Amino acid sequence: MTESNDYNLIILDVNLPLINGFDLCREIRKTDLNVPIIMLTALGSSDNKLTGFTAGADDYVVKPFDFRELLARVNVFLRRSDVLVSNDKLSIADLELDLKTKTVTRSQKIDLTAKEFLLLETF
Repeated sequence: MTESNDYNLIILDVNLPLINGFDLCREIRKTDLNVPIIMLTALGSSDNKLTGFTAGADDYVVKPFDFRELLARVNVFLRRSDVLVSNDKLSIADLELDLKTKTVTRSQKIDLTAKEFLLLETF
């Protein structure tokens, strides 16, 4: 997927069903040196962390974690990209999501159902 799509950030677990997350991180780095990668995993030893950073991870978060801390780390990386995140709005290029009013605009207002808005906010 990373070879055919552009991502602003990747959150990657080590324990994946078909490939080890460390190996996947190395593969991603072969084609994209710039996308921020946060490893999010239960493997918390110093050796695991070093393996993650050596594989190309930009950050390493051990489970269990405080979701607010993960969100803060995500926001740090997104601030460095063209994606803008504030407490009330998400925006990329000319697409803007207002999290308070649950409205979406791209040159004009876009009407979405609650589920559609939630999905767009997640993606």
